[in-house]
Amino acid sequence: MDAAASFAETSGELTHSFRRRCQAMAKQQKTRFYIISRCLNMLLCWHAHAVSD
Repeated sequence: MDAAASFAETSGELTHSFRRRCQAMAKQQKTRFYIISRCLNMLLCWHAHAVSD
């Protein structure tokens, strides 16, 4: 019975670790998307102002 309890703890830790890695990857992708969207926004605004000059 100790082996089963030990396995449950290990699989729980693996699930927690996997969840943490997924959350970290999602946060990183969200950050990248934010940076890219800000850069595109700046480029589009710059282009709009440069054309009117």
